[in-house]
Amino acid sequence: MTPNSRGAHGAPNGEQTLRIRLDGPRHIYDLANNAYLGEKRDYDARMRIDGLLCHALVPYRIEKPGLEARTRKNAGGAMTIVCGATLHPKAAAAERQVIRFTLAAPDGKEWTDFAANVISRNGAAAHTFVLPINAPAGEWKVAAREAISGLEAEAVCAVSE
Repeated sequence: MTPNSRGAHGAPNGEQTLRIRLDGPRHIYDLANNAYLGEKRDYDARMRIDGLLCHALVPYRIEKPGLEARTRKNAGGAMTIVCGATLHPKAAAAERQVIRFTLAAPDGKEWTDFAANVISRNGAAAHTFVLPINAPAGEWKVAAREAISGLEAEAVCAVSE
C-alpha cells in the first residue's frame, strides 16, 4: 500500500487515498462498512488519517448462506430451534468462516442474549437455540449472517405452547 502523492501530512480534510496492489485478483469486502467492493487486483481506498481500513480479500465472491431451521423438543422437554447454515459458493467449504445466528421472538424483538457466533467446518455451521419454558408461542425468526459479507438468510419456525 502506498499513500497518494500528497501523503498523510498534506491530505485534505484529514483523509488520504491509499493505492492497494495485490498479487492477483481478489474479491474485496470492506468490513467496517459491510460493503462488497468488487473483484480487483489494484484499487484505491480512501480513509481518514486517524481511521482504520479493514478489508477482507477472498478468492471467490461470497453468496448468501443457505439456512434450514426446525423446532424440536429435547430430552428434557424444552423446545429447541435447530439451525443449519450452508456456505456458498462451494469454494467457501474450504475456508473456515464465522456465521452469526440470531433469534427474534414472535413480537419481532431480537433476543440478543441468544445470539451465537459459530465457525464453519466443511462449508456448514450449526446451532441450537434452547427456548425458556415461558417462551411465547408463535412464529420465531432465525437468521444466519455470514460475517465477512454481511449476507444473511432467514427462516421462520412455529413454536406452540
